Amino acid sequence: MLGLERNGCASVAPLVRLVEVEDAFQLFLELRQILESDGCQVVTFGSVEELLLQQPGSAPGCMVLCADTLGPEGLDLQALLASQSDLPVILVTSITTARDVVRAMKQGAADFFCEPLDERAILSAVEKAAADHRRKAESRELRQAFELRRASLSPRELEVYEQLVLGSSGEAICERLGLAERTLKHHRSKVMEKLGFRSIVELVRVVEGCKG
Repeated sequence: MLGLERNGCASVAPLVRLVEVEDAFQLFLELRQILESDGCQVVTFGSVEELLLQQPGSAPGCMVLCADTLGPEGLDLQALLASQSDLPVILVTSITTARDVVRAMKQGAADFFCEPLDERAILSAVEKAAADHRRKAESRELRQAFELRRASLSPRELEVYEQLVLGSSGEAICERLGLAERTLKHHRSKVMEKLGFRSIVELVRVVEGCKG
């Protein structure tokens, strides 16, 4: 969990990468004040190029792209950011069109705001984006750790593992793999030990979670 409070970004504050696009200085300053006054950690960048050069990092949070007029160029920059990082992108602009909003959301924008700014809505969007990013990072770490443990299984243990996650009964596994019941129990015990699970139910739950 992020540990974010309902009325603010603190406790475990998300890291907001605030990016100015072209002539959006006043909007940039307003957003920075909104975010910092609520306890968010804010790192500022004068352009998308500067952000990519310095690297946005992987700390839980999001990117906020602010532009005076979004337009096709700003939307191209959003697409570029999305291709370079898994951080959610929130767009804030002074002037926009319905077509721009539709394209931005189709390109995966976490949220979209236009002046006049709704401070609470922006802070809520930042909190949600950061929470989503943290969950995805934790899920990715879980999958990576699980894959490392699974790689330690012997070929026979891997066969037993695959049957277990399919929900096959002990009798069916013995028949399919040509194993004696005692041998199956030994392999099943080794599988559970190497993967770090105490029950088949727990194993299946994690496997299904990793698929997501």
